[in-house]
This record gives sequence, C-alpha cells and structure tokens, in this order.
Amino acid sequence: MACIHNINGRCLLCEREGHGLNSHTPVSSPSLGSLELNYLQECLMNNQLTHGPMTNRFERAFADMLGVQHAVMCSNGTAALHLALLAAGIGAGDEVLVPDLTFVATANAVMYCGAVPILVDIDPETWGISLEDAERKLTSYTRAIIPVHLYGNPVNMTELLSFGEAHKLHVIEDAAEGLGGAWDGQWLGTIGEMGTYSFYGNKVLTTGEGGAVVTNDDRLAELLRLYRGQGQHPSRRYYHQVVGYNYRMTDLQAAVGLGQLYVFNDNLEKRWKIQETYYQHLQVLGGQTIQPWAAPWLFTMVLPEYADRDLMMQELLSHGVDTRPAFIPLHQMPMYEGQDADFPQSCRVSARGISLPTYPELTINEAKEISSLVRAGLVEQRQ
Repeated sequence: MACIHNINGRCLLCEREGHGLNSHTPVSSPSLGSLELNYLQECLMNNQLTHGPMTNRFERAFADMLGVQHAVMCSNGTAALHLALLAAGIGAGDEVLVPDLTFVATANAVMYCGAVPILVDIDPETWGISLEDAERKLTSYTRAIIPVHLYGNPVNMTELLSFGEAHKLHVIEDAAEGLGGAWDGQWLGTIGEMGTYSFYGNKVLTTGEGGAVVTNDDRLAELLRLYRGQGQHPSRRYYHQVVGYNYRMTDLQAAVGLGQLYVFNDNLEKRWKIQETYYQHLQVLGGQTIQPWAAPWLFTMVLPEYADRDLMMQELLSHGVDTRPAFIPLHQMPMYEGQDADFPQSCRVSARGISLPTYPELTINEAKEISSLVRAGLVEQRQ
C-alpha cells in the first residue's frame, strides 16, 4: 500500500492530523488495571501463591457468570482440553472428530490421551466443524466430537448436539476463542457436555496463562478435579487414585482473573463496538467476515480471491498495524499428515484469512482507520 506524501515528505495517509493509530498497533493487548493489582496484593499479603482460596473464588465467580454448576480452573487451555477428554473417558484406540482448521492444541490434546484425532473440513459459513464431512468420517471407534468456535464464530450447536446424540458422541466445546459469544441464548462453552476456555494473554479474559473446564455434571466435575491434581483423593492426602497431572491454576493467576471478571462486561462491550465497526466497513468487500454476533476475540476476515493476504499483512505493518494470519490446517502438520487431504474450506480460510487488531483500548477511530487501510490495500491489489 503506497504512502501518500506531501511536499515535506509527510505521509498523508498514516500521519495526517487526527489519525489515531500509534507508531505500533498490536493485534491484541491485555486490558489490566487496579482491580487485578488489588487481588494480587491480597494474595501476596496472605502468602497465597499456589492453588488455594483465590482459585476457589475465581471458579465460583466464573461459574456464576456463565450460569453453570462447575468451573474447574487449570493451568492453560490445552490442559483444559486434555482434562475434558480424560473425564469423558477418551483413551487408546478411540477416535475424536476435530476440525482441520483450529489451533493445534485441539488435536494435540486428543493425542495426549492415546486417541486419534480425525480431521474434518470446516463449514464455509461458520468456520466450525462440517457435520457433512464429519458424517463421512464416522467409524465404530468414534467416541467424541470437538466443535471449535473459531475466532469466536459460533458453531451451530443445535445441529451439532443433534449429531452428537444421534451417534452417541461426547460433545466437548473448545471455546478458547469463544468466551463472550452465544448460541440461542446460551454462552458458548456451556452448551455441550463440557466446555473449555483459555485465559491466555490475548483472550477476552486473561490470567496470563490459564484455562477452565465448565460442566453441569457433578460426576464429570469430580473427575476433572481429580485429574487436575495428580489424581489425589480429595479427602485422603497423598493417596492417588489415578495417574493425574499437575494442571492446577495458581492463586496469582486467579487473582488476575477475578479482577478481569469485574470489568468483563465493559471490556466485552468495547470489543463488540470494535467488531461492529470492522464489520460495517469491511463486510461489503467481496470476502467474508466473522458474524457480527460472534464472540469479540479477534476480528477475522477472509480476503477476496484476488487478494494476496501476506502482502496485505506487510502493507498494514508498514503503517504500524500488526495482524495475524489464519491458522495453518492441521493436515499440513507433520504429525497429522496422511489423513484425507480434501479440506477445501479449511485451505480457503487458512490461505486468505487475516485477523485485525481487537482489544478494549483500541478506539473506534483507529478501527475505522485500519478498515480504510485494508480497503485501500484491496483497491491497489485489484488494479
């Protein structure tokens, strides 16, 4: 994207008066404040560093916010997926249906259990797992399906639950990118048998590193806590019932999470406005954007066929705007090669997908200006 200079050499596009973009606009940035600091100070003053009362408070508050019975906090989103699969009884020889386009942790967690992730193409509209392709890949070994709300885009959970029930499959939602989104009046992640979340630094709610599994099933919650804490019996210290894992969240992480919960609705509203601004300015460009009601994690769009996504990223970066490419399909990873290579929708979104800056401190004017840069870049590429 060429700069437009005046006689003094000043770029009129990226340095004009009133232009809100900083010299560097990150694709994401955590929104932290005094509440998180206060809870951290409380932990330090009370010598609460590891898993303890602050984590218990965070679990209860998070569960109450989502309207579920149980929230089991853990060390990260990958651990959350692993715990959910373990609690569902997934093990050696089992097959789990996983979308081909997702962060690699979705499939890796299946591998941790000794099970086999069966890669499935994505739906062209929702970018979630394609039930049509999933139907073709069912076998007598299929035990579970993991719908991923990719970039916050809701999977059609009504159809997916019907599919899971018809084939007697465990439904474990991967809502790492879906916190704040909903389907038919229910929070994403609370609709399946279990739902998992990530609280990584770029997520809608962050603890730096961290994750959670939510469920309304008392038995599953008990198993989740058992596996999270090295398999130790809850009332018999140092007696370990199963091979468990050290997946506990620390109270320091939970302290940040509690502070984040108090500003969650405000931050969500700011992200919604940014996402709506992008949608209004970019959805008519001939590509495809996430749905306006998607969880406002990172606004992501598929550029038109004529566009060069990598060139667009370079051009935006030249104006100080950081972006992210879409994930690489799992079937192109060395450890998942050899499965059916016919994933046209996964490849389409991966090749042309781009995520734009989305975080509470980004202003609406900045979102408009980034949109203008994208539009100008597409005009130039089409010439």
